[in-house]
Amino acid sequence: MGLSLNVKKTEYMVISKKFSNPKCNLVSKGEKIKQVTKFKYLGYLITSDGRCTSEAIMSLQPILLLFGVLAIASAFGSASKVSLSVDRPLNASQGSVPLKIKCTFDKQQSGIRIVKGVRLLRSKIGDNGKPGSYRLIASVTPSNVNNVLGESEIVVSGEINQERYSNLDVEYKSLTEGYCSMYKCIADGTNILYRKKSRFETIRLRSINEGTCKKPHKPVIPDVSKAPSFIELQKKVDQCCVSSDIIKEQSEAIEQLEDGVNECSEKTSDLEEEMTNTAEKYEELANKVEAFNKLLSINTAKYIVSSIYKGRVYTLNREDTVFNLETMNNLCKGEGGYLVEFDDQDEQEFARAFAAFAGNDIVYTGANCVEKACTFVYYNSNKPMTNVKWVPGEPNNCQRREQCVNIRSDGLNDTPCNGKGRFMCEIPLV
Repeated sequence: MGLSLNVKKTEYMVISKKFSNPKCNLVSKGEKIKQVTKFKYLGYLITSDGRCTSEAIMSLQPILLLFGVLAIASAFGSASKVSLSVDRPLNASQGSVPLKIKCTFDKQQSGIRIVKGVRLLRSKIGDNGKPGSYRLIASVTPSNVNNVLGESEIVVSGEINQERYSNLDVEYKSLTEGYCSMYKCIADGTNILYRKKSRFETIRLRSINEGTCKKPHKPVIPDVSKAPSFIELQKKVDQCCVSSDIIKEQSEAIEQLEDGVNECSEKTSDLEEEMTNTAEKYEELANKVEAFNKLLSINTAKYIVSSIYKGRVYTLNREDTVFNLETMNNLCKGEGGYLVEFDDQDEQEFARAFAAFAGNDIVYTGANCVEKACTFVYYNSNKPMTNVKWVPGEPNNCQRREQCVNIRSDGLNDTPCNGKGRFMCEIPLV
């Protein structure tokens, strides 16, 4: 809805979808518009008797043309999608019917994707024909219906429908209440980008019999409102109200900005988490590729390869050879590993089963005896040999040249280091 001018015999109002501040009564009778130049809103200034001087009309013609074009473009570009209707008696004799305000929001083509709620606000029209501040009287959200005035004054019903139509109905209990007011219905929600959006519509309601909203004439009493000091005070109050509206608009803008920042932070956090997951998946895939390449690099013509056990594979040389710790360990290193070392008895059992599967009951390991201490350590890592299962009665000849260890079907056995047989390599894949 664009900007339009409504000039009647007894009241003058600038009606705007964006700015609803009345400006018509700010110029005294017969005063030229050019004498009043500093106003926040561009619009139309009318003298109190409804006339503009020719000079003022001429000076405003370019503005009229510009706002007319903008109004037409706005009218065809979008629609509020909010409608207000009133059920009331046609005349005073039908006053037994209470006033009912119906607010309906059409979600289709409104730009709102998710409807958060519908609100109904009321502004009472004063004796001067002007509305006051809007106050919330009822609202409906997807979860509840809110009666601000209380059940003793109004009955509220409504619902939020995410398919298309949402509604909010307010019925006054008093037969004479609710008239001489401006009503504003506001639909709140978020657009496809989850940013806050609102659509609204207003309606002006006169007295119960469409008469004036002014109170009956009373005996003439000195009117302090016409005193210069009161007028000056009223101007300051009006300016304060305008400033309050500006502050409210700025506060809403700041709130929307904060929502945008929070939304951006959440998306950034989600993106960081997604990048971390991607990096972990990439690392996992790289490890698998590295493991696969290691498997491919093993010389299967010389070695029998086991299945994968806890990220490692084990190999056995296909032909018997004279055992030597240093030489055999270097051969294992050439395949990316070392002579087998047992972390626990489960690994020992896996190695024994692999050796048996390959047809070898006796296989050399990477353990050897330190003569002075007569304790067994692993040749490649120099770690002590613990948590293993020995053949009953073994080891028993560490100081008599049985300084190496081989795998047998019933456990580990100390044996000379220069025997002939097979040896087992342990190759980590990652």
